Amino acid sequence: DASDASDASDASDASDASDASDASDASDASDASDASDASDASDPTDTEEPGCGDTNAANYDEAASPTSLGDCLYDVTFSVNMNTTALNPDDVVYVNGSFNDWCGECAPMTDDDGDGVWTFTYAYAPGTYEFLYTINGWNASEELETGSACDYLPNDTFANRGFELGYSPVTLDAPCYNSCDDCPETSEVNGCMDLDAANYSSAATFDDGSCSYMVDFAVDLSTTAMNPGDVVYLNGTLNGWCGTCNPMTDEDGDGEWTLSLPITAGVYEFKYTINGWDAQESIEVGDSCDYLSDDTFGNRGFEVSDAPVTIASSCYSSCESCPAGADIAGCTDLDATNYSSAATVDNGSCTYLVTFTVDMSETVLNPTDVVYVNGTFNGWCGTCNPLSNTGTSGVWELSLPLEANEYEYKFTINGWTSAEEIPLGSSCDYLLGDESDNRGFLLETSPLELSTPCYSSCEACGN
Repeated sequence: DASDASDASDASDASDASDASDASDASDASDASDASDASDASDPTDTEEPGCGDTNAANYDEAASPTSLGDCLYDVTFSVNMNTTALNPDDVVYVNGSFNDWCGECAPMTDDDGDGVWTFTYAYAPGTYEFLYTINGWNASEELETGSACDYLPNDTFANRGFELGYSPVTLDAPCYNSCDDCPETSEVNGCMDLDAANYSSAATFDDGSCSYMVDFAVDLSTTAMNPGDVVYLNGTLNGWCGTCNPMTDEDGDGEWTLSLPITAGVYEFKYTINGWDAQESIEVGDSCDYLSDDTFGNRGFEVSDAPVTIASSCYSSCESCPAGADIAGCTDLDATNYSSAATVDNGSCTYLVTFTVDMSETVLNPTDVVYVNGTFNGWCGTCNPLSNTGTSGVWELSLPLEANEYEYKFTINGWTSAEEIPLGSSCDYLLGDESDNRGFLLETSPLELSTPCYSSCEACGN
């Protein structure tokens, strides 16, 4: 998880634009003041009145009406006990979660009295949130057990802490770092004792297996069309295919983009993408850089054991170096999400925005439930494409850039905890005659907005 130092989970199709709730290796720092996703909170008051009239709120405005709660923010105090975790003198503990987009270093905690308990307080809007404690941004993070007592959403694939914030301040308990329990009374200090590791600690007396090693990535985009403002990203099992959480840089403007990350021992798949998932590499299955040649996905890969790793640079969408003087390949279709004015030849990479909507107004959802779309475009990945509740009569929505093709899909709840059941042979059973009750569509070379059916139905809700 915390793709953050994410679970090196199954490498599904790299089109998996992973869930933000995945705790991701969030090197794109947004301000901790982002009172993000307060999506599951229902505001019982008239939100159109300005200001916050609640005296319990951090932003109470005495000029506001007492019934005006729509803008209210409430303090949340986080605490974690680091007494059994090795920290170097300059180490800093952070809290990363859905309330700050897993941003890395935007919410530093403090231990002013030196008792080993680190704290952080900030005000957020009412809602349901997930989080983890990390060290030095994402150099190290908690690795809780999926389904454990402190795994807030045990039905998904990520072991994150969590809480629900109502209309009053919250003070969370102070668990032991990387544990659901209080710290034991012991003189043992857990940490990484390998001098070659990125998170080596001289204070550690017991190696807890948390060592991470620097991995250097590089990719050459000198023959790939890039618009001003375009950013190259790294996506893979190391970060839950998270989209925009690991941006690369090209500081000298030579077309080679680089990134270095601390990663724990394991086997990983990855690929390079542009602007999150607006465009991605197309590595041929079975090619020399297809790491797991016996599966159906053309992904790069590497293994971390007990030393730093340097991955050789290659041309974007290729296993080889970029040829000198080559055309600049890209999408030349103005209607595409990834159109590039710099492209001199169309390489067939154009993607078009597809908008999925489903009406959940006749389906019972718990406050923490999330609706997902799963299909052939994301390898039926489970939790990689969450929809957002639009707040309009139970309608959930998501837009994805996809290549022109024919696709099947269906809507699910909490990954694959439950899935809609479309009657075989019905009007929305896309491939009649097969044994799968899937919806579907043909995406041509233009954006597509799909109709809004009732969940598990071919019709609109109410019919």
